[in-house]
Amino acid sequence: GHETLQRWRLDQPTPMERMRILDPAPDRATIRLTHARALELLPDLRKTKISAAWAGYIDSTPDGVPAIGEIQTVPGFFLAAGFSGHGFGIGPGAGHLVADLVT
Repeated sequence: GHETLQRWRLDQPTPMERMRILDPAPDRATIRLTHARALELLPDLRKTKISAAWAGYIDSTPDGVPAIGEIQTVPGFFLAAGFSGHGFGIGPGAGHLVADLVT
């Protein structure tokens, strides 16, 4: 079954399909809000300024579970994708898993 609370109708485009842009513009309002909240938590950040911002794809799988493993048709090629925007959080664990798979 699905491993995410988010649901999309299978007969309509998903949010990811509606926004197929190779280099999307960052959401400046979200950046300002996040920066303001960070300043509240970490006052020393007041001495810093945001010098650059980037936005990019969120890869996802139909069930919300990352695809991790060897591609059978390309021996020696391992894939770790479909983190649904959680790559920073679960990426280290996925990295350990992939390291175990390739060694």
